[in-house]
Amino acid sequence: MKDIKLLSDSFDLQGNWWIPGSEEAKIYGTLKYSAGHTITLELVGTFLGHDDPNPDRQLDLIYGITTDGDEVSLCDCTRWTLSSSLDNVVAINRCIYIVAYLLVGYHFKSRNKVLAGYLSCEFDHLTSWIPLFPIKHESKGNNVSQITVTWGKPQKLLEYDSFSISLKAAHTLNYTHNNSASTERKIHLAINSETEVPIENFLSLLRRLGQFFSLILNQAVYPLNLYCTNNQNTFGNDDEYRPPIYIYYRLQQPKELRSDFLNEFYFTFNQIESYLPNMLRAWLEITPLLEVIWDLYFSTIYFSNIFLENKFLNIVYSLEAFHRRTSSINASENEEHKNRVQAIMASAPMEYSSWLKQKLKYSDEPTLRKRLKELISQCPEEIQYLSESYGDFIDDVVTNRNYLTHYDESLKSQYKKGGELLLLSKILAIMFEALLLKKLGVDGKILSRALRNCFKFQNIRHEIKRK
Repeated sequence: MKDIKLLSDSFDLQGNWWIPGSEEAKIYGTLKYSAGHTITLELVGTFLGHDDPNPDRQLDLIYGITTDGDEVSLCDCTRWTLSSSLDNVVAINRCIYIVAYLLVGYHFKSRNKVLAGYLSCEFDHLTSWIPLFPIKHESKGNNVSQITVTWGKPQKLLEYDSFSISLKAAHTLNYTHNNSASTERKIHLAINSETEVPIENFLSLLRRLGQFFSLILNQAVYPLNLYCTNNQNTFGNDDEYRPPIYIYYRLQQPKELRSDFLNEFYFTFNQIESYLPNMLRAWLEITPLLEVIWDLYFSTIYFSNIFLENKFLNIVYSLEAFHRRTSSINASENEEHKNRVQAIMASAPMEYSSWLKQKLKYSDEPTLRKRLKELISQCPEEIQYLSESYGDFIDDVVTNRNYLTHYDESLKSQYKKGGELLLLSKILAIMFEALLLKKLGVDGKILSRALRNCFKFQNIRHEIKRK
């Protein structure tokens, strides 16, 4: 691409499009990409004919050549609309495909060959957070000074599964017409795979890495610039150089990414640099156990316009599930409960046994009230202070959860709305994040200091005092 587009941009790609193996049947059309929206391909004509009996025809791969000469591969395309119109008494067919993945820079041989061995991603805020400055200024005396720009090797974070994850500093040196120069630094997350794997494998890992950095930086982190390379796509006779293949797919992003970067993050990079590999490894290792909980909670971070009631419920459900997945079960209590259930079942009439068995299935599950008490006891004292300062914190959480879940009219008068419900949600959110950070092995003193210095914590404390 002449001008590299970010995933947060909106752009159109015009050109000719065809199905692999049918290059002689090219159709002119426009690919439309808009961050946070569906990717569509609008064609003046149809690949399959207007009378095709299957309106939802799925195409694994569509090729394109843009007017700028870029090769494009569109993956997992579903025909959405098919229409016909008259233009000067000539029937013109038009159709629109919804596209899952837009890959610019290469024609993959087939859908099962959409593989990569390397992926590079620039996340917003990561460059500001990581102080890997390559510029060194030295005074040599006699009005002479020297500026040195150093390009270092990628800083490896860890190896996980078949992937190697590193931080890489990319530098651009810009010259102007008046002989001045400037350098621009960007931090990329570089992921190498031992063997080429489907691009979806990289994107799945990238999703979890984005959530990890969103937790550490205490704000939603989005991928901006994303490209991969593979062994199929080389440059001329140079087998060493792999031209980038830029990846675009639907991401839920705000209309404008935040440019401010204040003291909202929990840690500076320097504070946790030595712990970062172990924290990241712990995050990835517990993902199979907690990934559903990640998605439930981080939906409240990435979808800032979510209804307050949904935000509150998602955080509560995340805490409940987190406790269920991570708390230890007392073996003696568990055995005692089994014996109790067996005794009850044995004494019940046969015609009620099926109904009773269902009723007793989860009878040993702790109540939300008990779960919250146990979770708060595991939190740093700063979080315990917030819940104690609030007053009837657990009562209010339980009442609001029960009202919003069951809509019990008897609880309506106790239900918190607006600012009060928002404050409950904020306390629950910072409580959940503190538990996650503790689960990742963050030292208690470091975590306590991070919470005290965090703007979010200070803001909640101030709101409780005003309450």
